Amino acid sequence: MDNYALGMRWQEALERCRSSLRGAECQIVLSFTGPDQLAADLKRREREYEDSLRHQLIAQIYPHLRFMQNLLGVFLSVMRLTLVETALV
Repeated sequence: MDNYALGMRWQEALERCRSSLRGAECQIVLSFTGPDQLAADLKRREREYEDSLRHQLIAQIYPHLRFMQNLLGVFLSVMRLTLVETALV
């Protein structure tokens, strides 16, 4: 997966969070350095709240997050720009 493109998407996601989330929710999201850290935190919370509704919600979100991450990797590899050499004549 192209780390630069993933980093750019992560920054775009953070900007959306800044504009749509408020207070503590925004601070929690901004504390993550990347999607891997977010996924790890979701897994931790899933274990922490295993006997509650939160566990059920997190368990539903986590697979989609991983799927989206994998799908992004496929798109980036397929859509990678091909360099074309040109010359002025």
